[in-house]
Amino acid sequence: VLLIFSLFIFSGAFSQVPCVNCFGPKQQGCKDLTVEERGLIRALKNMGYGYRKIALGLDRSATTIFRFLKNLTYQKPGRTSGKGRGRISTPAQDAHAIATFLALRKENAKKRETTARLTRAASGFPGSLRTIRRRLLPRKKERPREKPTVTSGDMESREAWCRAQVMRPIAFWTDDVIFIDCKCFYIALSQNQLDYQRQKKIRFVIRTKSEGLLPECVKPGAAHRVSSSGTAKIFMAAWRGEIVSWIEFRKWNARTYTRCLNSLRNAMREHGVQAPWVLVHDNDPSLKSKKGLAHAARRGFQSLPLPCRSPDLMPHDFSLWARICADMQAFENARPADAPKEKGEAYRERLRDTALALPHAYIRSVLGKVHSRAGEIINRGGGYINEGIKRTGER
Repeated sequence: VLLIFSLFIFSGAFSQVPCVNCFGPKQQGCKDLTVEERGLIRALKNMGYGYRKIALGLDRSATTIFRFLKNLTYQKPGRTSGKGRGRISTPAQDAHAIATFLALRKENAKKRETTARLTRAASGFPGSLRTIRRRLLPRKKERPREKPTVTSGDMESREAWCRAQVMRPIAFWTDDVIFIDCKCFYIALSQNQLDYQRQKKIRFVIRTKSEGLLPECVKPGAAHRVSSSGTAKIFMAAWRGEIVSWIEFRKWNARTYTRCLNSLRNAMREHGVQAPWVLVHDNDPSLKSKKGLAHAARRGFQSLPLPCRSPDLMPHDFSLWARICADMQAFENARPADAPKEKGEAYRERLRDTALALPHAYIRSVLGKVHSRAGEIINRGGGYINEGIKRTGER
């Protein structure tokens, strides 16, 4: 067959065929090729024929032959579909992952939410977190989340923490403890970037449409789109109605934490307050870990961590960061349209000046609200304080 086909090509029989037939009358895909045609295409390709001559001889489109030969280059012989990996897990592994998820959900019904990360670690599933959630897609509401939400166990821990701290006087929160927190500000230098960042936000954090804006103020895992102008990552400490430490860093690690603690220790000594100092921080793993606590203790700091997922107890989260962002936005709205474009360094300096210019009475009142908020959380049974945030993003 190959010999006859070769003689047919070299005999010039195709010279009378119009040029429009170079693309073939049959506009069909690779899957429509028969087994004989596939074998013939491979043989002719090995003999040195181009895909256009092969398409003329088989009365197929040149695109079909080209795609088939391309699949032969990047895929195993016989594969005619597009590039891509095979199924990463077997049906037995999928069934084991589903059974493990159901068992963990029954066991951790009250302690914590059974997420995809816990299921993958317990079952040894070879795929990613999105893959294991996709395997449980037919179960709809039983599908695990990638991020844990607030469970009844979290609410009990929140209520227990508030009951233990509500007996402290208001002066303890305003004068005796230091509140520390970190935040990443996305620098917007153009009007287009400013308009985009104001679309979906809570405390200047951009949200995706699928996440929505929950009244629980659950912090998102990642931004929707990062500005090309860069970011400003800030460590801020509030104490006795003022910002005693404001440090900008690039990456949060042990070296950065040491620099922040040293700066905070020097600031406290300048105010004439001797160690030990009490630090109130959120549930950051780097701060509440054994090494983090020991690291702070060597510098004279005692740790008082907040319960898990409690932004309504951190003054930075429920008031300070929002006030800084509001003041920054007010300045940007009042700036003339023909004003020169602000540079990144100028934005960082204005951000620092805005934070340090916060009124003393305002910061002191915000720190003292932790006492009243603890009592309100007890009345709610560990539930969240409604900050007035709707699902549409409006306050």
